[in-house]
Amino acid sequence: MPERVAAVEQEVAVVAREVMTKLDEHTALIREQGRDIRELSRDMREVKARLAVVDTRLNGLDERLDLLREDMRGTHQQLEAQDKKLDQLLLLLTTFTTKPR
Repeated sequence: MPERVAAVEQEVAVVAREVMTKLDEHTALIREQGRDIRELSRDMREVKARLAVVDTRLNGLDERLDLLREDMRGTHQQLEAQDKKLDQLLLLLTTFTTKPR
């Protein structure tokens, strides 16, 4: 019987060493993953900050485009008014040049 107890104790010691080895491996992996997660978190904060800058710049471009659109509308209206005046002038010139004398 003492031999069986000794064999069981040896087996328990082997299993305990295997469990401790696996536990150490898993602990190392968890630490490494923790570092990776912290690094990813830091990188995400940096990406968010850069996106905020890009968003600000895009908003500025939107405002500039809106101003350009307004300017173009004003220019278009001025050109239409000039076009009407030129049509009137052409009509007057046509009227004066086509009258029999």
